[in-house]
Amino acid sequence: MDALHSAFLKQMQEILPEDNSSFIEAINGEVPISVRINPYKKSQLDLPFDQPIPWTSKGHYLKKRPIFTLDPSFHAGAYYVQEASSMFIEQAIKQLVDLNGTVRALDLCAAPGGKSTLVSSLLNEESLLVSNEVIGSRYKILIENMHKWGNSNQLIINHDVKDLGHLNGFFNLILVDAPCSGEGLFRKDKKARSEWSENNVALCAARQKRILAEASELLAPDGILIYSTCTYNEHENEQNAAWIEETLSLECQKINTEKSWGLTEKKFGYQAYPHKCKGEGFYMSVFKAESNRSENKMKLKSKGGKTLEILNAKESEKVAAFLEKPEAYTIYRNHLDELCFFPKALKREFQFVCQSLYRYHAGTPMGTFKHNKLIPNHAFALSNGIKHTFPKLDLDKTTAISYLRKETLPVPEKKGQGWHLMCYQGLKLGWGKVLKDRINNYFPKNLRIRMQDN
Repeated sequence: MDALHSAFLKQMQEILPEDNSSFIEAINGEVPISVRINPYKKSQLDLPFDQPIPWTSKGHYLKKRPIFTLDPSFHAGAYYVQEASSMFIEQAIKQLVDLNGTVRALDLCAAPGGKSTLVSSLLNEESLLVSNEVIGSRYKILIENMHKWGNSNQLIINHDVKDLGHLNGFFNLILVDAPCSGEGLFRKDKKARSEWSENNVALCAARQKRILAEASELLAPDGILIYSTCTYNEHENEQNAAWIEETLSLECQKINTEKSWGLTEKKFGYQAYPHKCKGEGFYMSVFKAESNRSENKMKLKSKGGKTLEILNAKESEKVAAFLEKPEAYTIYRNHLDELCFFPKALKREFQFVCQSLYRYHAGTPMGTFKHNKLIPNHAFALSNGIKHTFPKLDLDKTTAISYLRKETLPVPEKKGQGWHLMCYQGLKLGWGKVLKDRINNYFPKNLRIRMQDN
């Protein structure tokens, strides 16, 4: 096991003088395993459930860590494997944001998607979620996880915060889970210990201020900013939170908590310590914008801006039959010539956000038309908007794993030919095309399971 840096040990002795030994014992101990259930995908999950996580509605601890890779339900997006402490953001959102109204939410540092999928579960269909990731490789993972979650009221973008100036005054809710020194990950990621240094802490704290300053401009009047890290030191947590209130003129907000949760309330936020609560190191502070700041009027460019290629009513008819509620969606054609859909109620918001961006995935891709027939996209199979009467092929677990490995499947008896949704316990896994003598497996090659089941 990698040793803890002497400067880190000294820092934690100063932060936790009375129970430092308990803290050190905890971060060298066993890592709690937790998941959060997707409320839109109902299934009997075969997981070793323990008690629920008290500060979130859909989170559960597990008694042991299963092999998630070999669980078809995981690939179907029925749950997300997420660290328990980070789910505490649900309390801030539920207590401070009107979730019955129309919310415009931004997860600024979103990959791999844990907090974005949580926010997506809380928002109604007429609210917009923009999930951003600046690093290209992490952006691809974010796209996979958000499409797997299944909602279409989302924009997934790949931009630096400085590119979002046209969205100043636009968002009611912004999450900044900022890149940090990762001290809260020392228990589950031993490599993080060797990468820690006082210089890195200082660099992270400065970078966080730059991101926060840009992000604060994006807040609408009375908008809520949630700032979080997975670290313990005061430079990245309390000192940055104090800087937010003083420099950015945002007002720190209190969250109602239960003593039994084991969270530590600070002057500017809340800290999870692994020896006090069942979770990893996590810090969160919450701020509210002034009522008198300027609100974004969503002015669409008459020229010079990029516009979404919205399909007319006649063109939309071709794909309406594939949607459960076609009247609720706007359909457009993206730069890959794919047809995509998002909620009709958000048409102006989608057009406005996209007009000044270059790297984005808006809504849910359905697929492309070839010889007047739809060649469906994998994301469409996992979508919550697809027609529920679409032909399905139910697979047992062994066959489902074979499908996810992109192996050849046995031809079912008395099954019509054509596109079918490959399903496991009612959960959609992807596409297969049933032919007379075989099933063509259309599970994406880059997502296939490579692990062998012993």
